[in-house]
Amino acid sequence: MLHPDLYTEPVATRQARLLLVCCIAAGSALFALILAAHLQRPDDPLPRIVIGVGNLAVCCSAVSLRFASTMRWPAHLITVLLCLQLINGAWWTGGTNSSVLFTYPIAAVLVGMLGTRKHVAFTVLVLSLGALWLYGLELQGYGLIATQSTPEIMLGTLVWSVITGGGIAVYSSYQTDHLLRVAAEEIEQRTQAQAVAERANRSKNLFMAYLSHEIRNPLQV
Repeated sequence: MLHPDLYTEPVATRQARLLLVCCIAAGSALFALILAAHLQRPDDPLPRIVIGVGNLAVCCSAVSLRFASTMRWPAHLITVLLCLQLINGAWWTGGTNSSVLFTYPIAAVLVGMLGTRKHVAFTVLVLSLGALWLYGLELQGYGLIATQSTPEIMLGTLVWSVITGGGIAVYSSYQTDHLLRVAAEEIEQRTQAQAVAERANRSKNLFMAYLSHEIRNPLQV
């Protein structure tokens, strides 16, 4: 499912798998809850349709892993789609009272794991401006096209956050283990190189002492 070049770099491989977990596992669970909410309350389906389509677009961003040889473009794509979907979800589920807003911090952490500091800065800026935009609309008295918060919305937010947080935790654990293993191997190599250098230095000193002794004896005679 991944591009062959992604398997050659351990960090890129772990990033791609984290993206798959968030898109397939968390996205599928959220989509199932949206569908369950629609079946229980078929009236006013537009908000659920819009949120479901946005969630599907975020999930489909994992397809880019099949064609991208690096994590650069998948990171760009998931950053933009995730920001748009989170603002869209908050708009349709209560504005500043939406539980979707509580996913904003973990979204910034996720983007940081998948991309670079620029992706994090973009995510923080866009989501912050989005939240302020919703707040400003409410202060000015504009009626948001939003539905009341439902148990499905709360549960969907919680499930997405838990699965995404779990993926981030596993990724961080693997990344830490990898860095510790590399550091241990480097220390061991340096220790071995130092031992070889010390043995060579002792051999050189012994040779010089022996050579000096052999030279001094004829001179003394």
